[in-house]
Amino acid sequence: MRPNARANRRWRLTLRRFGALVAAASVVAGILLAGVVVVSLALARGCGTSSAPDVPMSASRLAATALAGHPVASASAGPDLVFVSLRGWRSGDRSGIEVLRRHRGGLRSTAVISMRSQPAGLATSPNGRLLLAALDEGVAVLDVARAATGDPSALLGTVPTGRGAGTAQVAVAGRYVFTADETAGRVTVLDLPRLEAGDFGPGAQVAAVEVDMAPAGLSGSPDGRYMYVVSQVERPVVSLAPSDFLYSLMTSVGVPRRSGILGVIDIGRIERNAASAIIARVPAGCGPVRVAASPDGKTVWVTARRSNELLAFRADQVLAGRAVEPVARIPVAAGPQGLRLAGEGRFALVAGSDRGAEAGAAQALDVVDTAAALAGRPSLRSVVTAGGMPHEVDLSPDGLTAYVTNAGTSTLSTVDLAALLGA
Repeated sequence: MRPNARANRRWRLTLRRFGALVAAASVVAGILLAGVVVVSLALARGCGTSSAPDVPMSASRLAATALAGHPVASASAGPDLVFVSLRGWRSGDRSGIEVLRRHRGGLRSTAVISMRSQPAGLATSPNGRLLLAALDEGVAVLDVARAATGDPSALLGTVPTGRGAGTAQVAVAGRYVFTADETAGRVTVLDLPRLEAGDFGPGAQVAAVEVDMAPAGLSGSPDGRYMYVVSQVERPVVSLAPSDFLYSLMTSVGVPRRSGILGVIDIGRIERNAASAIIARVPAGCGPVRVAASPDGKTVWVTARRSNELLAFRADQVLAGRAVEPVARIPVAAGPQGLRLAGEGRFALVAGSDRGAEAGAAQALDVVDTAAALAGRPSLRSVVTAGGMPHEVDLSPDGLTAYVTNAGTSTLSTVDLAALLGA
C-alpha cells in the first residue's frame, strides 16, 4: 500500500523547487539572449576605421562669438538673427536658447531664454515663424518674433515625444516635423499645421516610426518625398530590451565593430501605415551621425563618426533598398559630426569633433569638394581651424555664411563662405 500512496501523493512547490525553476529559466533566458546577440552580430555588416588625414589646419581661426554656455546647434532666422541651443555640462552651467544679433559686422549675444529641459537640435518652420527645439522628451515650439527679443513668453508649448525618448534632432519636411528619438530608437512625426495653430497635445503626433538603434541625423529629400535617417547601430534580429542593450554595448566598444544604418522613410506612407514607412535600409559606416541630401537629390552624404569618414551614396541605389556600397569614402578629421552642404551642393562642410581631444583644443572644419570626391579625385579642399569640439554646422538663409557650434570652447564660429569657397 505504501508505494501506491507515494504514487498518489500530489507534487508540491517548495522553496527549493521554486529556486531551481527560477535558476533553470534564467539559464534558458541567458542562452536565448546570447543566441540573439550572436546571430545579430553574425548577420550585421562589419565596418572599419580610416585614419584621419594628416593635413595641417589653417593658422588663422574662424571669427568666433563667446556664448553663455556649451552650444549644441544653431538655427539662422534671417540675415541678422541666430538662435543657439545651450546644454549644461555640469551644475551651474546655463542652458536654454541663446539669441544672437548681428552688430557692426559680427554677432552679439542679446539674451538667453531659459528652458526647463535642455535643448539640442534646432529647426525653423518654412514660413520662419516658429523655432523648434529638440528636448529630451519632446519638442519645444517658440515664436520667432518674440524669441528674437528674448521674451520668455516666446515658448508657446511643448509637444511630448514619449518618456525616455532621448529626442536629439528635429527636421521639417512639408507639413511634418520629424524628430530623432535617440534612446527610443524611433522617429516621431508631428503635424506642423497643428503646431502653428497652437495645438501641442497628443493630437499633434501623427506617427511613431520604428528605426534602428540610436537615430542621430535627419535630412529630407529635395522633392519632399523622403526623409533620410541615420542610426548609429543596426537593430538586432529580435528587438528586446536586454538584447538591444547588450548588442549596443558590444558594438559601441568595437567587440566587434558593426555598421550603422542609413534608412529611408516614405513620407507619403506615414499616415496610412507607419509600420511600412521605412522602405530602405543600407549599412552606412561605423557610427553614422549626420546625413544630408544633395540639392539635385542624386546623392546622400553621411558622416560616420567612428569611421572618420564622409560617405556618399547614390540616392537611386539606396531607394531601391539594395545593400549598396558608398560611391565615395573620404577620410576626414577625427570624429566627424556636423555636416552641411554649401555652394549649391558643390562643397561639404564637415566638423571634426574628436571626443578624445581636450575640450578646449582647436579642431577642424573640413571643406570637401563633392564633385571631386564622386569622381575619385583628391577632394579635401581645405582644413579650417574651428573651436573646441565643433558639433553642428548651419547655413544662413542666403547660403553665404556658415555657423559652427563649438561645445568645448563655448563659442559660435562664423564662416564667410564667399571668401572660403571663392564663390
